[in-house]
Amino acid sequence: MQIQITKDENERLRWMQKAAVKGNERPALQCVHISGNTMATADGFRVHAGKAPTGLLDETVAKLPDRILKRDEVIEVETPDHKSPTFSTLIPTANPAYEVRVEAKYLRDALEGFEGTVTLCFHKEWDPIELLGKAPDTTEAYVLLMPRRANPTEDSAWRPYQ
Repeated sequence: MQIQITKDENERLRWMQKAAVKGNERPALQCVHISGNTMATADGFRVHAGKAPTGLLDETVAKLPDRILKRDEVIEVETPDHKSPTFSTLIPTANPAYEVRVEAKYLRDALEGFEGTVTLCFHKEWDPIELLGKAPDTTEAYVLLMPRRANPTEDSAWRPYQ
């Protein structure tokens, strides 16, 4: 199946590929799964979900090409006959105890200094967030990340399957 995608949809699909299984194991988890207007990928450790490009139909399982360029383009997607995992059952449905907002750039910058597992420590709703772990050279690494106050006029964050 061929679909036309925009540069923005293209970036979203490349991000989705990061959570898809690589290699030949678990072929159903190598695909993007579409349900309604939501697409999701998972590798057993994480789920990436987002709004599906308009060219992908509801209830589709699509294997994306290995390489997606950073531009508007037509891509060829395989539609293998795999049963789609039920990602919607993994997404919490209860309201969170509290939400903490951080700048994505600051969180990305902080995580680049770690290797392996990182511990996130939340103390109180508006206290700084601690990130603990090891740097790539195996020395201890520590980050203190300040939360952002939510703007009451901002829309609440989008959650898949809700």
